[in-house]
Amino acid sequence: MTVEHQPLVNSIIEVKSLKPCSIYTVMKIQPECELQGNSTLTTLKLEKVDIVEDIDCIPGSICYLSDWDISEAIQNGLKKSQMRSHTCGDKSNELCFELRPEDFCSDVNANFAPETCANFNKTKPIPVGSFLNANKIVLVLPERLPAEIQWENKPVNCNGTLAIHYTCQDLDNTNTLNLSQLEPFTNYTCTGRINHGNRSIENTTSFRIDCDVVIKDKKKVSTSNSIRLEWGMSIDKCRPSDLQHLTYRCCCKHSKDSKH
Repeated sequence: MTVEHQPLVNSIIEVKSLKPCSIYTVMKIQPECELQGNSTLTTLKLEKVDIVEDIDCIPGSICYLSDWDISEAIQNGLKKSQMRSHTCGDKSNELCFELRPEDFCSDVNANFAPETCANFNKTKPIPVGSFLNANKIVLVLPERLPAEIQWENKPVNCNGTLAIHYTCQDLDNTNTLNLSQLEPFTNYTCTGRINHGNRSIENTTSFRIDCDVVIKDKKKVSTSNSIRLEWGMSIDKCRPSDLQHLTYRCCCKHSKDSKH
């Protein structure tokens, strides 16, 4: 850290974003760029009151704000892979972490490293409303019937507090269907909606489920005036009851050596 020496002037130079509990060398330079001398200073230790927690500025994240440089202050409790670069609040420095699904409806703990001379944890309860602020539902689409849409990033600690409801429509019908009413070989658009108090978030997705149907054991029985065809089926991704609206088309033609 270098400061310019101004003789006969009592001046205060403010230096921001220093790391707590760190030793700095201060070099004094005369206006003629001559080194006048140097000294050392040790910054104060990090205190709890130096850290402000914010879960509202960045939806789905928790930020720690401080006038200290806290870029390396958190030792454990939060992972570096969760770190996000954000600008939040009026403090000089900030450290933001994206919340994981398991963080909601629980307490998030941050342990501040001994290198800052700190000996404390910061604990912040994350309410269910923070998940709604994140406005992010990740859905895994069904591949078979009966249709089940998986809520991939469900906050597991909010059981009984959050529930997701699905409504679906096919492209040719304005009627609203439940997942249990979906049929194969049809294009659907489904919306997952979470309601909590007077707030809601939703995600809309489209999919189609094609059953794997294989015709086998074909057999024909003919008489002088009729032909009857019989066959069996193997079905995957669907139940036999899902195919009740399946239609069949049979075509007959004369063989080349037929006689009239």
